[in-house]
Amino acid sequence: IDCADTPDLVPALSVAAAFADGVTVFENVARLRSKESDRIAAVEAMLNGFGIRTESERNTLRVYGGVPKGSEVDSFGDHRIAMAGALLACCSGSQCVIKGAGCVSKSYPAFFDHLGSLGVEIE
Repeated sequence: IDCADTPDLVPALSVAAAFADGVTVFENVARLRSKESDRIAAVEAMLNGFGIRTESERNTLRVYGGVPKGSEVDSFGDHRIAMAGALLACCSGSQCVIKGAGCVSKSYPAFFDHLGSLGVEIE
């Protein structure tokens, strides 16, 4: 997936890649290293915490699909990482703790309220 024009989609797309068969390769991702967090490192930490293997180089991220299992996610103060972690937890059917989840207020203050309204248990 060439992410040159859509870098902000990488955290959410990485969640889909975690469930996909085989390896998903995200290219042209270097600029993600200088967002609210190093989003490549943050995505890797999130996925690795759920038992999903990743590899990265300066401009490439590889996600090896599998069966994600619940974890604790550090948002690194980054709204997109917090929301991707919540999505990963929902899709895996696992409980998850998201450290620093309040950072979602930057772009989507009602994110957790909306998840709750869909039946997701939020504490």
